[in-house]
Amino acid sequence: MLTALLIVALTLPGLAQEKSTEQDKPAGEIKPPKRGEKVVVKGCIANATIDSNEVTGAEKESRYFEFVTFRLTGDKKILDEIRKDHVGHADVLQGELRSELPKPGQTGMLVGNSRVTFGVSRGMAPEQAPPLPVLKVSAIDHTGISCR
Repeated sequence: MLTALLIVALTLPGLAQEKSTEQDKPAGEIKPPKRGEKVVVKGCIANATIDSNEVTGAEKESRYFEFVTFRLTGDKKILDEIRKDHVGHADVLQGELRSELPKPGQTGMLVGNSRVTFGVSRGMAPEQAPPLPVLKVSAIDHTGISCR
């Protein structure tokens, strides 16, 4: 009898927790932007790259909240303006995603010139970092905020 009560007591919290997580799920899962999609990228500009942790589809139906560094391409006039007037600023870029974004948690985190990953043993050969995703810039919105 005591054993039966103990088993019931131990399984009830698990059932209650399982039920609450089903209720907490969003109705529609938000997917990351795909290659070719128009996106808005908020982040810190450094020469021909932007470091961001907020990428939103232009239609706001897709989002990506992982830290990522984009390589910037596009019209030479816009890129020259970015290099001349916007390096070191936290600005908003609009453009087209020209490559796929890395899967969340796949690449580790870039600290300075070193990539930090978790769960890699010493015996494993280091992985080559994946190429930076490419953003073809079509417009820039200056926020007036410095990121340095």
